Amino acid sequence: MIELKITEEVRSYYSELQGYLSQFPIAKSPSDVSDDFSMVERLNGVIDKLQTLCNEDLSRFKVSSPPGYDSQYFLISQYRTLVGGLISRLHAKFFSNEPPPFSGMPSTVNHFSQSQTQNQSQNMQLVMEVTEIITKSLANTDIPQDEKTFLQKVKEILPTINGGLDLVQKVSAIAAQLGMSIEAVSRLLR
Repeated sequence: MIELKITEEVRSYYSELQGYLSQFPIAKSPSDVSDDFSMVERLNGVIDKLQTLCNEDLSRFKVSSPPGYDSQYFLISQYRTLVGGLISRLHAKFFSNEPPPFSGMPSTVNHFSQSQTQNQSQNMQLVMEVTEIITKSLANTDIPQDEKTFLQKVKEILPTINGGLDLVQKVSAIAAQLGMSIEAVSRLLR
């Protein structure tokens, strides 16, 4: 009787999570962020309740801001991946005799999630490395104003970067706009 009561309580959170996932926007790129932190607070609150109810550590499904981002922002794709993972976990533990909540083969979904997470991690690492280089260069008081302007413009576009090729294209466009040579760009971003 107690197990049935727990399963029904879990079902209400399970349905709530499916609602969150269905209403949350899909990221257009791996680095898309949201500032709707109320969604994160609701999700993390549900996770706290489920941990107590299930007597299981589910903290790995909690959403937080990625390193290098303001604490009010979080990655949309991370949110969707973690909510989807939690729904799948609850399905496996409590509702395995029911149809799965997502269409498609689990291996395909897992591969996409792992690949997406890996791409996000690499992209964040690239952005952090370039940010560090720019910060060091801007700290140099002997740097000419045109080079400072270039570095500041590059720093401004970093949150929109979608990988190495995108970075090269955007940096090249800024350099061309400011009339900088490839040698100057190379020297500044070492």
